[in-house]
Amino acid sequence: MTAPDPGSRYRTGVLGQAGGPFLGYALRGLIEHGIVPDCVIMDSAFFSDHNLRLWQQRTQGRMPEIPLHAFHDKDIPLFFVENHSKTVTADLTRRHRLDLLINGGTPRILPASIL
Repeated sequence: MTAPDPGSRYRTGVLGQAGGPFLGYALRGLIEHGIVPDCVIMDSAFFSDHNLRLWQQRTQGRMPEIPLHAFHDKDIPLFFVENHSKTVTADLTRRHRLDLLINGGTPRILPASIL
């Protein structure tokens, strides 16, 4: 992938997980800084009840989930993949000419082909 022109806007994708509480915070943070992602790529692995309890314990309940419908007015396309580590994620990244992928809570270790 070649680097975009420094004067142009980077095309940004966010990796998320079904039920993952961090994705809403990642999206809100980006949008608050004037960056509306070009897409969100959702992994099919669901954030487990056990992991949600750990999240709540570690954040002391101070970071409740921000539901994705809070961003409905931004018209961010969602793509669903079985596994972020599979080639379909790299294919989506190329097809949509994404310059940057942001970890919004992927449950996977990503291979070099995606990085």
